[in-house]
Amino acid sequence: MLTGAPQNAGIVAIALAYTITFTILSVGTSLIIGGLKVLRAGFYEQHCKSCLYDLTSVEGDTCPECNTPITRPAEVAS
Repeated sequence: MLTGAPQNAGIVAIALAYTITFTILSVGTSLIIGGLKVLRAGFYEQHCKSCLYDLTSVEGDTCPECNTPITRPAEVAS
């Protein structure tokens, strides 16, 4: 005769709690890493790849600090 909860209900509850926690941490970590990649991409577009010199106001084709050729993103024609 069955009465009450099964004997392994505690184990199932713990396994479910660990699964939910792991899923939340995995998704959260992925979102944080993805956000950091976006922020870094914007930073490196404006700085020299070799010496990290700020290139926002530089009009030439080379970095004034280390003479590395500047690769700028292609501008969109209007």
